[in-house]
Amino acid sequence: MINPVTGTETLFAFTGDPVAGTGWLDVRVDVRSMITSGPFSLEPEETKTVTVVWEANNGTDLQDALQKLKSKIDQIRSEPGLWRFN
Repeated sequence: MINPVTGTETLFAFTGDPVAGTGWLDVRVDVRSMITSGPFSLEPEETKTVTVVWEANNGTDLQDALQKLKSKIDQIRSEPGLWRFN
């Protein structure tokens, strides 16, 4: 997928910083959940393994919860052995 802010290819959507309000952010609407994947092609009878990470955090306020979520996602992204199965 292409980051619309930088024009560069990325494995992750919405890579901006919601605490700082910078970079590629989701629109500010009531979004309950979102799952993205790919890109990948499948031939007939071919299979792919997809890893889904669902992370949620509580905080003392929205900014605190977002900061905790960002920290956890950064940790997960930095450890590809947790999510990349090749």
